[in-house]
Amino acid sequence: MRSSSPDTPEAAVLRAWLEETVLADYGYDTTHIGEALLLFESDYSGSFLTALLDGLLVERPDWAGATEQPSRVFFRGLSAYLTEVPSHLAQLLGHDGAYWEIRQVARMTAELRYLPWILTLLHREPADEAGATYIMLLADDRRSAVVLADCPYVTPPYRTRFCIAFHGDAQRRESFLTHIRQASSSTEAIRL
Repeated sequence: MRSSSPDTPEAAVLRAWLEETVLADYGYDTTHIGEALLLFESDYSGSFLTALLDGLLVERPDWAGATEQPSRVFFRGLSAYLTEVPSHLAQLLGHDGAYWEIRQVARMTAELRYLPWILTLLHREPADEAGATYIMLLADDRRSAVVLADCPYVTPPYRTRFCIAFHGDAQRRESFLTHIRQASSSTEAIRL
């Protein structure tokens, strides 16, 4: 595994934990964080640029409500959740399926205006040779994580090329879903 130096003592602890558990034996195992709940899946082929040009045919996620753009609901709910659950961003790259790199582990902000930009790391800095790229927003207590996954092959628990998943225990999952539902209902209440 290759990696850069952590930015805080907490990041160093999380990096070591990721290396010893999630990436142990050159694999990717999130069972130590908790059961996965898939929030979004898209089996697009090609790049994000291709997807932008061609458009993505996807079903609207149930959690997004009926009127607001799903990305706005997701980022608002995620911001509220991260305010409640301090987290670090971990950028995990499975280069060509040959080796793992933890490129960075850094304190994650909960500020809504930065979340969309920060999470573009998924496609701005992909793994080499079309390997797996994961952006994990790992809770400092390691009881939950939100993962954005871009992987050219099926990696359990992820079933499609791009997905967003929540990992955690029942309490954290309910907390996260509550924030998402509140973000959805608050945006629908505003629209007349």
